[in-house]
Amino acid sequence: MNPTQMSLLLFFTGLQALSAQDKASVIQGRVTDEKGIPIAFADVILQNASGKAITGAVSDTSGVFRLNCDQGGRFILVVRFMGYRTYRKRINLDKGASIDMGTIVLSADEKRLAKVKVIKNKPLIEQRADRLVFHVENSVAAAGGDALDALSITPRIQLQNGKLSMIGERDGHRLGLPQP
Repeated sequence: MNPTQMSLLLFFTGLQALSAQDKASVIQGRVTDEKGIPIAFADVILQNASGKAITGAVSDTSGVFRLNCDQGGRFILVVRFMGYRTYRKRINLDKGASIDMGTIVLSADEKRLAKVKVIKNKPLIEQRADRLVFHVENSVAAAGGDALDALSITPRIQLQNGKLSMIGERDGHRLGLPQP
């Protein structure tokens, strides 16, 4: 090997070693529930020691995630999904290293309620065959007011100078309806 070839070989070997140091670290794994069913769209977050998010990802439909991090150090891996307990694990990550977390199992976070109250309100405006019904009790705008306040926000009712009139009515008769 001549000196030129030797120097080129050393140059490219050194260049390859430098580029390997700049490579991002990779953390990968799979998120499942206690039954082994993959959890899709789980949040996977890498935090520094003070809890600030460094990078994050979301698990795919198979529960698989992959995080890329361009720095090394001590971190906390956080995996969370609604209805499950949050998983936290401290990890030491060398720059350019790959860590396979394997399968991370999230356990259900069961919370029991003392009682549940289901309330169904009538719609604010109800269209019937012969009339339009405005349910004042469901109107936020009428809360705390009197009957005139409620009527002033009622559809098709107009309040001017203390006089009530219905839009579409003339001289006390509805427009478009036969007269008695």
